[in-house]
Amino acid sequence: MKPSEKSIKKNDDILENFNIKQIEINRKEAADVKSCFTTQAHQTLIASAAILGIGVNLMQSLSSNYYFLALAAFLTIVLCQTTIHVGCHKYNTANRTTAFQIHLARVIDYDENNKNGEKLALELRRIDWEEAMFAWRIVQPVIFEYFYKKNIFGFCFKRFKLPKWIISNKYKMFVDNIKKYPWYDSRELLKEHNLSKYKENKGNPDICNQNKSVIANFYPGTYLRRMLMQLYIVTLIGLILFLYSSKKILPTNFSGSINELYILSITFIVVVFSICSSLNSWWRCRILESGLLSIQTSAFVWRVVCISHLTAKLNAIIANRKANSNNQIYNGYTVQLAKIASSGLFNELHKIHRWLNKKEKYILKNLNNKQ
Repeated sequence: MKPSEKSIKKNDDILENFNIKQIEINRKEAADVKSCFTTQAHQTLIASAAILGIGVNLMQSLSSNYYFLALAAFLTIVLCQTTIHVGCHKYNTANRTTAFQIHLARVIDYDENNKNGEKLALELRRIDWEEAMFAWRIVQPVIFEYFYKKNIFGFCFKRFKLPKWIISNKYKMFVDNIKKYPWYDSRELLKEHNLSKYKENKGNPDICNQNKSVIANFYPGTYLRRMLMQLYIVTLIGLILFLYSSKKILPTNFSGSINELYILSITFIVVVFSICSSLNSWWRCRILESGLLSIQTSAFVWRVVCISHLTAKLNAIIANRKANSNNQIYNGYTVQLAKIASSGLFNELHKIHRWLNKKEKYILKNLNNKQ
């Protein structure tokens, strides 16, 4: 075996060990954040019961002073909603780290007989976790904004599911392509698959039976949803007690005094906060289960992010060489990455595989030129 070949094999072994260690770290982090949320959710349920119990006891012992019950109910609502949003954040982290493991597994699984595939796989495997995370924080928000629309209350709506007259002009040209191939959402993807099968069989169930085809379903797991449901129930109990307390605090004959208006205003704010916060976290849960933040879609997004990173790095190197500043090869990398995400990638997300193919060819071309 030639020395150069030995060196290459040694580097490959080092890289493989590095990837294995990174996968282990990611697995541990994902398990830790999930476990942390489980513990926090259980503690919140216990604390909520204690707070409400104290509120009821104080109300009874102090001549039906409902202010204590209202305060206890309010604290319970805030505590539960905070835990819910922390849980969504933690599962977002868990999905992202687990998805990186899937991304690495797919990279390693490239066709070894394909020389170009090996080169690209090697470059993708060389990307460090923190380096990849930096690219993620620039590229992924652009993709998220493309597929989801947020309003002032924080609700997330699937942009391309909205009526066309609501969708802004810069997105309208992508609507038809995204509806045909909604790669960002596993549920939507299977819906389109089932719909195409239904049309193919002309809507006749007998033909479906003859072809032995069944409806494809997606099951993302319901643990997060069940934990959130428990917290939603406690939030609802807190809200009911808060409304009950407010009613008792207000006099029977409403006079419109400042204190009465103050109590009504607080009640209205608490109700709106509870509803909006719950709906917002529920939408987030749906996106975490099967949407862009799910494990399976995030794994694909990692591919897009890493290809964007390599492209931006090459662009920065080429630009610096032209400017005769070889000592600062990463100078301008962040700007290059932002350009790729906000212009090139944004305009190609409806045909993402074509974009990936084009960028991969560009990367391979420059890698071959190096040699």
